Parts: sequence; structure tokens; C-alpha cells
Amino acid sequence: MSNMNGDMEGVIESLKRLKWAAENRVSEAQALLDQAKAERDHIVRMLKVAGVQEEQPKPKPKKEKPLKVNEETRASVLNAIHLWVDLGNPAIPGVPGSFTAMDLEEYTPAHSSSIRKAITNLRDEGIIRAVGLKPGTPRRAPMVYALGEGNEASD
Repeated sequence: MSNMNGDMEGVIESLKRLKWAAENRVSEAQALLDQAKAERDHIVRMLKVAGVQEEQPKPKPKKEKPLKVNEETRASVLNAIHLWVDLGNPAIPGVPGSFTAMDLEEYTPAHSSSIRKAITNLRDEGIIRAVGLKPGTPRRAPMVYALGEGNEASD
């Protein structure tokens, strides 16, 4: 049994030496990396002084989200708005027909992100307008909208 302890101590010492050697290689590699970065920065500064413009690497193009929703979603959200207005339960008391995006979720099959995009599109078209933040709500208050005055959709 005592022979096993001796072997275990030998294994532990070998592992400690291997760890020490690995840490030294990491330190040497880090020193080389730091030196290479310093040389690069020095060359970049020299080029800048010489008036040479470096080409910056082009960022990867981001996947663009669609800015508009399809006509079916737009019509569905507009119908939900009209249904909400007909119910007569404004999001802001004293502002008839006022609603939030969340108010419309149960009246349209569209996903909440599509409802919000449709609201943004309808707002850009002047069919609806923002009327303020919903009072008495915890955390960040949602934006309240109402149909715009004088639009064919508001009739």
C-alpha cells in the first residue's frame, strides 16, 4: 500500500512539472504576441504620419429585417384596431379609441412583433398616431396609439 502513495506522489510531481512548462509556454507566446502587436501599431503610426490611408475591413453585412409587413397582416391589425375602437375601452381615459399593441394581440392572429411593425407602418402612413404612454403601468409604460384624424381608415 505504501508503494501506491509513492507512485501517486511521483505522478503529482510530474503533473506539476508539466503544468509549469505549459504556463511558461503560455507566457512566452503572450510575450511574442504583445511584441508583434507593438510592432504592428508602430508601423500603423508610421503609415499614418506618411499620409497613407489604410483600408478598413468591411463589416459583415447584417441580415436586414423586413421594414414592412404584408398586406394581410396590415389588414388584420387595422381590423383589430377598429374592433378595439368599437369596444369603447380606451387605453387612456379621455382619448377615445386609444390602444396599445398588447391590446390588439387577442383580436388578430399576427405575432406581437408583426403587430408592432404594422403599427409602425400605419403610423408612418399617418393612419394612426401616438398619443402618449399608458398611465398607471408598472415598469416601462407602453406607447398608446389612436386612429388619426381625417384618414379614410379612421372613418
